[in-house]
Formats: sequence, C-alpha cells, structure tokens
Amino acid sequence: MKYEEAINKVSKLMLTRPQDGPLLLLRATLYIDMKQPLLALADLVSAETLMPSSPAVHANKGTAYFLQDNFELSLNSYEQAIKLDSNISDIYINKSKVLFKLRRPLEALEALNGAIKSNKQNANIYIERARAHYELGQYRQAKDDLDIYIRSYPDDAMALSLMGSISGKLGNTKESYNFFSQAADLKPESSVVALNRAVALAELGDRDTAIKEIRTILTVRPKFLPAMANLSELLFLKGEKSESCQLAQEATEMGYAWVESEWDSVFLSSCPFVNRRLLK
Repeated sequence: MKYEEAINKVSKLMLTRPQDGPLLLLRATLYIDMKQPLLALADLVSAETLMPSSPAVHANKGTAYFLQDNFELSLNSYEQAIKLDSNISDIYINKSKVLFKLRRPLEALEALNGAIKSNKQNANIYIERARAHYELGQYRQAKDDLDIYIRSYPDDAMALSLMGSISGKLGNTKESYNFFSQAADLKPESSVVALNRAVALAELGDRDTAIKEIRTILTVRPKFLPAMANLSELLFLKGEKSESCQLAQEATEMGYAWVESEWDSVFLSSCPFVNRRLLK
C-alpha cells in the first residue's frame, strides 16, 4: 500500500477518533517515512499530550527533528525515550547518529555500548560502533565490530568500504584495496567508493591506473572535489605540475580544504596561486 493511501485511511478513522493516540502515532510514522517531518511533528505533539509516557512517541519525535537537522532537539527526544524504556536498542543507535552529527563520537560510543546491553544480537549496533571507534582512532576495535556486522551482511558495500578505510589505517594496504574493490563491485555508482579504491591502488604503487580511474570518476562527476584533489596530488608525484596546479587551483576556488601535512605543504608550495590562497 502506498503511503498516501495509508495516511488517507488513518485520517478517515481519525474523523471519528480524533483523540486516538496510537492513530496519531501511526500517521506520524507514515509521515516520517515520507520525509515530511513537519506533519509528523504536528501529530506527535498531539500524541504526546495523550500518551506522555510512550517511548515510541519521543523516539519518533527524535527522528522527525533529525530529518529537520535539529540535532539538539532530536537528541533530547531520544534521551527522553530511553528514560522511558532503556531496552530498545534502535533508539540508542539513532541517538548515536545524532551524536555523530554533533561531532561527539565518544558519547556516540557510550550510547552504542548501551544498545549492546539492551540487545547484543542487533548487528546494526556493531557497524555504528565501528564508526565511533574509527572516529576516535581506535582502529582495531573498529575492525572487530565491523567483522561482526559483515558476518551478518557480507554484501553491504558501505560496510566493506569502511573496512577498507580501517585496514588502511592499520597499514594493511593490500587488504584495504581488496575491500574497496569488493565495495566498488557491489556499488559501482558510488564515486566515493571508486575513489577510495583508486587511492588504495596508488598506495600500492600503481599510480598510472589510479590516475585513469580517477579521471573516469571525474567524467561522471566533474566537480567531485576529493577526486580533483587526489588527482592533483598524483599528477604532482608524476612530475606533471602544470595540470596538477590547475586542478589544485580549481579545487581551492571551490572550497576544498587541503589536509595539513608536511607532504601537502611541499606540494602546495609548488602551486603559487594555491599557496597564496591558503595564506589569506
């Protein structure tokens, strides 16, 4: 059944039962699925007055606020839902996603530890906790958690891509490339995954093939800044400084934030425009 049809049916029922909290909650969840948070919140506010102790009402408010990028209110709503029922692991997971948006990975990790206490069989907890460990630089813990998730979902391209990043951080470049390749095969439309594979290939020493792959990415997505930056750096290493600096200039004008490192400072010093731009 389409969402519109379902909403119409619920709305007709509510004509005779306007103070029915569960119906208001049901319609709100349908609005959330349709990415209409304003309509969802209108129903949820009414449902809350009728069912103030319902964790589902507060959890759905958290999701509606999240869709609006109102992360503080989203966090408050999820926390209220957890106070009412601390045994729903998905609420902890959603809370952690808000904390990631707020750049608070340590608190996200704490929320995910709470999720595991409530339901350690929920595989989705482990990929989110792997992200938290990754953000905190805890790469071996991230790998352990992601191994658990991938055992349940071996064809999740984004999980395999994350494992590629983790392997790279652990110094396993070949393994990193293999994970990125698997992810790219499963999700060929993803420019991000394709770029990760190309960068891993360059780190293995095959810069020429990496350059070809990044050029292919840029034919599909011409203004993909990370691809422009990586191509610029690879061309610089090959001695093709003119095209390298041109790409660096374009990326800088478009707002690309170059990574602060010793190598990048050498690279950028060879491109006067880019260097001047960074010094402003």
